[in-house]
Amino acid sequence: MIKHAEKFIALSAITLILGLTSCGKSKSNDVEITLTPDEPIIMMADKKLGDEDIKAPWFFHSVKVKNKSDETVTIVALRYEVVSTKDGITKTTESSTSGIDDDDILYLAQVEPGQESTTLFSKYFVGSLAAADSVNYRVTAKFIGWFGTFDEPSERFEKFVRFKTQ
Repeated sequence: MIKHAEKFIALSAITLILGLTSCGKSKSNDVEITLTPDEPIIMMADKKLGDEDIKAPWFFHSVKVKNKSDETVTIVALRYEVVSTKDGITKTTESSTSGIDDDDILYLAQVEPGQESTTLFSKYFVGSLAAADSVNYRVTAKFIGWFGTFDEPSERFEKFVRFKTQ
């Protein structure tokens, strides 16, 4: 009888936890992030961009943010995890960018409710990727920030966009 009671309590606890996690809708779902192109091309030659040297292999894309929430969304950082395979060995290259280093703007994007970014994210270059057997890298881009303005954050914002290169 005690074993059945323990199993019932454990099952009830799991059901409650699952119910609570699925019950609340995340505000992050109300923010759409799209990349152009949706499958970036891998470039195999180094590139000079202003004072910065971008080492091959690399790719670039632009980002559009559509805020369907009822609060401003402020994005302050973008982190990439790029996975490649060479000779059966998987390697991960990490890269990130943030507006915090800029003297004029302290965020990458701030999008008002019901609005869409226009020129906020022009182009992002991700370089010095690990060598791979092909140009098909798997990429996860993590957008980090908060709901609210830069000066008045209210709730953390995180959104993942997964894509592959060609």
